[in-house]
Amino acid sequence: MSIQNIRTFTLIAQTKCLSHAAEIMDCNTSTITRRLQALEQECEALLVSRRGKKIELTAQGIAFLPKAHNLLSQYEAAIESVSSQHKEIAGEVVIGAHQPMATLLTELVLTQLMSKYPKLKLRLVSIPPRYMSKMEGCDFTISPIIPSDETLIAKPLYKSDKYFVASNEYLAKHGHPQSPAELANHQVITSGYHIGNEAVWHWHTRNGDDGSVVVNPRINTDSIQVSAQWMLAGFGITRLPQITISRLPKDQFQILFNGDIYDTLNLYAVISSRHYVHNRTKLLINEIQQALKGAREKVATHDG
Repeated sequence: MSIQNIRTFTLIAQTKCLSHAAEIMDCNTSTITRRLQALEQECEALLVSRRGKKIELTAQGIAFLPKAHNLLSQYEAAIESVSSQHKEIAGEVVIGAHQPMATLLTELVLTQLMSKYPKLKLRLVSIPPRYMSKMEGCDFTISPIIPSDETLIAKPLYKSDKYFVASNEYLAKHGHPQSPAELANHQVITSGYHIGNEAVWHWHTRNGDDGSVVVNPRINTDSIQVSAQWMLAGFGITRLPQITISRLPKDQFQILFNGDIYDTLNLYAVISSRHYVHNRTKLLINEIQQALKGAREKVATHDG
C-alpha cells in the first residue's frame, strides 16, 4: 500500500477539496484523483464520495481515516528510527505562514537550518490570515495570534519589543508626538497578520504602565516589511519589531518616545492536538526558536 496514496487520502479528508490537496502536495488534481483511485482499489472500498465540487468521506472512508493516520505515524517513526543521529532532522516538514512572515523567516533562520540539516526537506505554504487556524495540511503554522480553536496548541516561538517609528522627513513636516495619545492626530501606517484594519494601538512602558490609543490609518498592510517601506517614504508613523528596525538605514528614521514606550510582538508555532507530531517537527520548531532567539540577541548586542 503506497504511503503517498495514504497521505493523499488524509489530505483530501482534511481539506475536502481535490484542488487544495493538489496544491499542498505540489501536483495536479488528476494526480490526486489517480492516487485516490489506486488506494480505493487496494482497499476494495469507496472511500470518498464526490457530488460536483462537494467532497465527503463515505462510511468506509470515515472508518479508514484513523487507520490511515496510524499507518503514516508508523512509517514516519520507522524513518526517524534509522536516522544516523538522534537529533538529526531528516525528511519533509510542511510549514504554513503568511507570505511576509515566510519571507522574513527564510532570511533570518530557514536558510541556515537547511544548510545545517542536509537531509531536511522543507515545504513552505503561504496561508492568508483568515485561514491560518485551518492548518492547511501543514505540520505546523507560524502565527502572531493564539488560535481560538481548542484542538490547536500554540507554542511560544519568539517575543520582541515593537517600537513606534517615523522617518525624518515625516517628523520634519508634522512634528514629534510627545505622548501616545497624540498619535491619534498623526498619519499612521498599520500592519498586522489579522483581518481588517488595526484601529487600536496598545502600548507599554518600562515602568509597567500601559494603555491604548485609537488611530485612523491612512495605509494598512498585512506586511511589517511593507509597512517599514511606507514609513521610510514619509507617509506616517508605524510600529516595527526590533529585528526589522535593525535592517533599516538608521539615518532615515527615528524611534519615538526614546524607545521607552513600545508594544510587544509574539510569534507562536501552532500544531494540531488531533494529529501525530513527528519528532523532526518538534526538533525543527525548537531549532527555529533557538535561531530566532540568537537573531534577537545579536540585534540587541549590536544596538547596545
